[in-house]
Amino acid sequence: GKAELTKVPIFGWIYKIAVIPVDRTDAKSKANSLEVLKKKLEKGVSVIVFPEGGFNETNEPLKMFYSGAFKLSKELKVPIAPIVILNTKERLHYSNLFSFNPGISTIKYLPLIYPENYLSAEEMKEDSFNIMLRVLVDNLQ
Repeated sequence: GKAELTKVPIFGWIYKIAVIPVDRTDAKSKANSLEVLKKKLEKGVSVIVFPEGGFNETNEPLKMFYSGAFKLSKELKVPIAPIVILNTKERLHYSNLFSFNPGISTIKYLPLIYPENYLSAEEMKEDSFNIMLRVLVDNLQ
């Protein structure tokens, strides 16, 4: 999660407990967050990773993914369970983190992606992206 959110009064304290904060502008912070994530995965803890690294403020259905989670998946032989959350902009728009809107969110659970089926983490990342993009595009119509 974004390291800046740890500075928000009260919310930041809760946020620090629930997420592994990362400052994507700081190489040391990125490396540290991957090391913490690796330790969690080695203990068998399930984690949610948002490989696009933040809110999608583009007109594209999905931002490009960072590679870290896919490299760890490949290294530790941990499958990835892709999940697509539809209508997130209606529930929580990126322009205001405190603009929660009630309503029904639709979540699509996609088939597991097994690292042993891929030659590289980059291939896993591309396949995951394309699978998730297809679901998003199909549900925009």
